[in-house]
Amino acid sequence: MLVAIGLGLVSAVVGVTGAILVQREYEREQAVARAKEEAETQLRNEVADANARADAIEARRRRQIRKLATVSERVAQFIDAGAGIRNKLLGAQASDHQFEQLFDQKYAGTIETWRGEVARMLDEEFPALHLGKQFSAVDGVYIGSKSAFGLSRLMNCISSLRSTQSALPSLVERVTD
Repeated sequence: MLVAIGLGLVSAVVGVTGAILVQREYEREQAVARAKEEAETQLRNEVADANARADAIEARRRRQIRKLATVSERVAQFIDAGAGIRNKLLGAQASDHQFEQLFDQKYAGTIETWRGEVARMLDEEFPALHLGKQFSAVDGVYIGSKSAFGLSRLMNCISSLRSTQSALPSLVERVTD
């Protein structure tokens, strides 16, 4: 009987030890499963964040393209308008014998109106860059007459606006959120 009790105790100890080992294995498997799930969740979150960043970059790029198209058209229209004023002045200079005497009265206002419209457009499109003020600072060369000064000022402004037109992609990139 003592042997039976001893065997029963050994059997109980083996059974308890086996249960403890099974419990520990179960807990280890559960910890591994939780770690896998956390890693997968973190990876899904990182992918979602990367996709959100890519979407934001793409949306910004689309805004830049739209703004560039709009501003390019506006600048081109002002360059054409400036060239039209220049052609009108050159034609008047050749045909109007009082061109020089009437320059301030008849023609200077047209140049200044155009310059003001261009400066306003530049400030409207690029308020943080103060391009309108820079454009307004463009001056002409005094060559001995008011008309020559006015024409050189107009030509310098057109040239400045063409330079701005060439820089539009980088300017738009700087101001587009």
